[in-house]
Amino acid sequence: MADPSLAVHGAIYTALGGAAGLTINGSPGTAVKVWDRVPPGSAKPYVTIDSQFANDADFLNSRMDERTVYLNVWSTYKGQKEVLDIMAEIDRLLHNQRLTMSTGTMIVCRVKRKRTSREPDNETFMGQVTLRILTQH
Repeated sequence: MADPSLAVHGAIYTALGGAAGLTINGSPGTAVKVWDRVPPGSAKPYVTIDSQFANDADFLNSRMDERTVYLNVWSTYKGQKEVLDIMAEIDRLLHNQRLTMSTGTMIVCRVKRKRTSREPDNETFMGQVTLRILTQH
């Protein structure tokens, strides 16, 4: 079976709202776009699917990978509230889920870490969400 790396990427994108983006609880009508490559001039907030890497997790005789995927949340809201709300929604949508993939099977997706930081411009906040995903192919 083909490598499921791109399928993992697509499953996360779809789970987070696809082209329509995330809708954040408490902010009706606010859609947070999810990007692989952010188009120039895009307004914040948005989420980027930053990177992923895979390690062999073949415990028996099937092909299984343990993947780490990094998502970044970007916001210019005055304070961390917006970043924290977006990360909470990502957690709600992805933690302990088995997302549907076009190639391979997702055994489980878990949110392993969430972190916020202020960027050097002193106006932008970044949130980082680390996912641990087991896939079989």
